[in-house]
Amino acid sequence: MIKSFGYLVCGAVMIPSITLAGSTVYLYPEFRTNPTQFWLAFQRVYRVVKAGTNMALAYLTQPDQPMDDKHYYGALQLRSAFQQNKGLYIKFGQILGSLDIIIPEPYRATFEVMCTQNIETPFEDIERQIHLSTGKNIEDLFQSFIKKPISSASIAQVHQAFLKDGREVAVKIQHPWLKEQIDGDVKLISLFTDVAEFIFKGFKYKWLAEELQVNLPKELDFHGEINNAKRIKEILKPFPDIYIPKVYEEYCNDRVIVMEFIHGTPLSDILREKEKHDFNYPKIAHTISTAFAHQIFKHGFVHSDPHKGNIMVRKLNGKQQVVLLDHGLYTNLNEKTKLSYSLLWQGILEMNLDYIKQATTDLGAAQNYKLFASMVTSKRFSDLMNTSMNMSDRLKRPKDQDEIAILIQKAAKKHKQITIILNQIDRQLYNVQSRKLLMLFKINDFLKNIEFRLGNPIDSCQITYNYVSMVNYEDKIKKQNFLRRMMYKFRLMLHKVKFEILSIVMSIIM
Repeated sequence: MIKSFGYLVCGAVMIPSITLAGSTVYLYPEFRTNPTQFWLAFQRVYRVVKAGTNMALAYLTQPDQPMDDKHYYGALQLRSAFQQNKGLYIKFGQILGSLDIIIPEPYRATFEVMCTQNIETPFEDIERQIHLSTGKNIEDLFQSFIKKPISSASIAQVHQAFLKDGREVAVKIQHPWLKEQIDGDVKLISLFTDVAEFIFKGFKYKWLAEELQVNLPKELDFHGEINNAKRIKEILKPFPDIYIPKVYEEYCNDRVIVMEFIHGTPLSDILREKEKHDFNYPKIAHTISTAFAHQIFKHGFVHSDPHKGNIMVRKLNGKQQVVLLDHGLYTNLNEKTKLSYSLLWQGILEMNLDYIKQATTDLGAAQNYKLFASMVTSKRFSDLMNTSMNMSDRLKRPKDQDEIAILIQKAAKKHKQITIILNQIDRQLYNVQSRKLLMLFKINDFLKNIEFRLGNPIDSCQITYNYVSMVNYEDKIKKQNFLRRMMYKFRLMLHKVKFEILSIVMSIIM
């Protein structure tokens, strides 16, 4: 009897251990010859499997417990695993923490704290990373190099340095081992979502793992970030109050970027202590909104990771400038999606139900056009179509926490429909463009938040309207005969003149 019990205990310990080890070998084949990295990978697998098991048990074995309580418990289990795993898991947690309405509120609120969580790599590892990626030591490349990073995030950290010729630079260095870990970590998260979908038929979040699979390799290849910076610098050239730092490509590679150092104030500091800074706050909001409207509606090439730490403001020769940083992740909208999205916004702003229905049909959400419009704007559809309210009031951000709480409660009740819409869009737009729409939802919320906190008198609604109406006019021109094209061009010219006059008036007022 004792001997049988011993075999049972031995099996209970060894079988899961062998399974986890086998899973680690499968997920991380590149670490088979590196014992240290293999052990770290084994621990990451163990934490995710443990969290997933605890979550499944909570959802399946406690039928009387309120669903929100289960969500909070599951979110805490998952967040704990992600925080201990670090690396790309921090990035995934930050994505979850930024998805208003789209995921259950207990998960979003629990993961929101990870949006400000920083990982700092020790300087000795940074030295080694620079040497491995460039073949040179720090002292061979730089006149001086500040050991303490000025900022750190999930993918990389930034140090201040001076080149041999005296130029002051910011050096962005990727955290070690991230690129080697990515395939295994993404496979593990994909396996987690696959198992969850198999067990829970209502679970429809595989697109989150697909989001990582598509975007993380782009963010980890710094050559892509360099190319994005050059392209967006050209796109925003018409706007002298927006600046993109210069990249010194001769010092860069796939894990290190050396760029012009900018002396400015992070937007996060400005928002936290507005009274301490001497900036024109409404103009900051106006500049940011114009820059993103130009990217989205004019070019379909959009900075897709905007947050308060990626934007700085500076005074140069007495003039205020907004500096846009971190160009690792951009969204490319194809022409059809860009036009449909523009038409949707024109329909919302003009309260044109036909435009809204047509656009949502093109975007794959025809049967849920009201809810889709609410998802885009974070407003009730009845408010969007309220003829007694002006454009700004119909779309303004909730003025207090009570209004926000009401919206969250309504979103929770519609959560099943929201996931259905996301999957409808996913099929209609063949995955890639649907994920890009999710990025646009995030950008919309960011812009409204900035505008609300900086107090812009001419809000982003008017800026958006100017762009979408011009884009849609230009599209209509292409489809008409000669006479109609001339009429449309004349109307477009008048519209552009109006837009230019408004911009000049705003620059004088501000």
